[in-house]
Amino acid sequence: MFLFSTANFCNATKMGRFTFNKTAVGWFSYSNELCTSSEGSTGLPKATTQCTNDNGRPTFQRAQTFRCGTSLGDLQQMINSTNASTIAISTQILTSKPETLTAENITMAAKITTTLLLGSSLKEAINFTVVTISQLLKASRSEFSSQTSSVIESLTSALENFTLTVGSSQSETVVQPNLAMKSLKVNVSHGAAQGIQFSATPSTTQSFVSDRIYTSSVPQLTINKTTPTGVNIFIKFPQERTQEAMKVGFVLYQNDKFFQSRRFATPLGTTRNVITGSISSDTVGLRKTVPEFVELLYQPPPIRNATLYDFACVFWDYSLGDWSTEGCFKSNRLSETDLARGMVGCVCNHTTSFSMLLSFRKDVKYSKAMDIITFVGCFLSVIALSATILLELIVSKSRKSNTTMILVSIYSSLLLFNLLFIFGANKPPVVGTVMADRSGNHMLKSDLHVDRDSGPCTAVTALMHFFLLATFTWNALYAMQMLLTNLRRTQLCSLRLSQSRFTVISLIVGWGFPLVLTSFTLAVSYSVENPLNYRQQEFCWLATMDENGTFDPRRTLLWSFLLPVAVLLFFNTVELVYFSITAVRQARRTRRRSKTKTNNSCTLLKEVISSISLAVLLGLTWLIGYLLLVSHDPDVHTVLSIIFCVFNTTQGIQIFLLIPDWGRISTALRSMPTPTVSIGLHSKKYNVRAQHGKGLPEVYRKMETDFTSNFHILSPSSNLPKEKET
Repeated sequence: MFLFSTANFCNATKMGRFTFNKTAVGWFSYSNELCTSSEGSTGLPKATTQCTNDNGRPTFQRAQTFRCGTSLGDLQQMINSTNASTIAISTQILTSKPETLTAENITMAAKITTTLLLGSSLKEAINFTVVTISQLLKASRSEFSSQTSSVIESLTSALENFTLTVGSSQSETVVQPNLAMKSLKVNVSHGAAQGIQFSATPSTTQSFVSDRIYTSSVPQLTINKTTPTGVNIFIKFPQERTQEAMKVGFVLYQNDKFFQSRRFATPLGTTRNVITGSISSDTVGLRKTVPEFVELLYQPPPIRNATLYDFACVFWDYSLGDWSTEGCFKSNRLSETDLARGMVGCVCNHTTSFSMLLSFRKDVKYSKAMDIITFVGCFLSVIALSATILLELIVSKSRKSNTTMILVSIYSSLLLFNLLFIFGANKPPVVGTVMADRSGNHMLKSDLHVDRDSGPCTAVTALMHFFLLATFTWNALYAMQMLLTNLRRTQLCSLRLSQSRFTVISLIVGWGFPLVLTSFTLAVSYSVENPLNYRQQEFCWLATMDENGTFDPRRTLLWSFLLPVAVLLFFNTVELVYFSITAVRQARRTRRRSKTKTNNSCTLLKEVISSISLAVLLGLTWLIGYLLLVSHDPDVHTVLSIIFCVFNTTQGIQIFLLIPDWGRISTALRSMPTPTVSIGLHSKKYNVRAQHGKGLPEVYRKMETDFTSNFHILSPSSNLPKEKET
């Protein structure tokens, strides 16, 4: 029974006791009826059929059944005593769920398929065998290992030779989602054909379909500039073979899982088409003929947020078990228009399995609005922090020297961080060409191109990392000082440290801890060849994202900054809880204390509140930053980005408005030494500004002679007495 439909698909239908889903022409469909656990081979389909195009009508062929309970091991034992078609059909169905295949399954299936390809009775089962190979190409990449490499190499070599064997007697085309095979015989006598071209344009899903596979006898590589270009290979026949018929074979692999390189890394997760082209004189059997040249043209699919930077023309060297560039060169026929379309070309002087290794550079995108917010916010923060440092130095005489040193260290660290951010963090993206080098064809190391480190960006990143860590470290020391002071007041701690000793410890911890952590981070994650393992490309700051643009906890930002900062902020939180409890207890006894003790308690309370406020201010900003990293919703990400940008760049302004003790600053400003002004009035010198304060009189003195008059104590409202001239 043959069922057909219109267009390029066979519609879903029922054939006898089996039902099949809609399938593209040339592909195989599997029955919805599956083997049960009692039958064995649980979950595998019981039948398969191919959708073919007979006389322009897509048609399902007769269903081929599978005996449930059969295993790949059974087929290996039966291969020499059972019909090749039965073995091929059973192998195809046993590999129909490639995502479940293990390395052992892949090895057994590859051995069976290789044996079938080398046999003499495969022609009637070639479709089933090619389907099996296509399904193996869809297995998990991690299952292809050293255990399978030798078996896979035997399989690809046997398939290449098989295309020449089939082509000696007939033209054969088999197209499956992940594999396309073409065998044909070309008459080159009397210059009838100078070369053969094979072209394939993948579908939108990057799968192969039969109506997008073409071959043509042409004198040179030809492309249609109006249609999308996929993979093109042109083999130029040798001049000395012009009186012979040539057997030609092509095999196109959708990915490179059969050709996994140890020399070429794929952090971007890219795959590449591999195409095998072979020719042989009809009179010399399977011995391959060396062509005049082989030319390839390829238009790779676009990579999200990346631009093609470089490529290498390579072939699979079976002796090396890896890609090699020997005998291959970059084509110089491509125009600037072709390059702009992302097309790349190669020329080789031999036939084998070819591919192109592509290297991409990540695109860098900036938000102009955020650049403006960042610059303005940081600039205002620099002014505010400078003013805060000046005010702290003004009131330094009225407080302990350690407190001033710690606060100035906090503000100075944050000030230097903002200065570095303004003048050094903004790193313009490097704009690369389509091809880094049009003349040289060298082996690439990775599909991700990273520029060799140059310029000050890494140094700026390290300094910003250091000063921002120092900001949080000094804030924790500030909290520690407040905690020790409170413990001594409540007589819960007998530890006594002199100011000089505490100063030394603070300097070692405050600057030493950030220095050690910054140096360690550089040592374990930075290299000149790959600086992006340490910092970002977009701007000079610690790396946060992987190659796909998602937050990677293995990157430096998490373990070298966020985790240490979280520990320091946790300490401040513990101190806040502890002080809140002790403050309640002390409040009950406040009335019994002397006025001096009460004032001291109020001073301590203000300093602790200042420490906690600073911790909350800094911690809240980076809490938003962490939520920004782990958020996936685009709208939430945008909102958090703006909030983090505003909070982070205006920290200096917030500190200036919230942290300083404005009452103490006002008192210190009023008690500053009074300036004097000389006025030429009968050679007398007067104090023209009253000094206010308890116990401070208003005085004047006669400067005309060595004689000093009596001092007069005046009230602020009284007039200055007039001194008689002498």
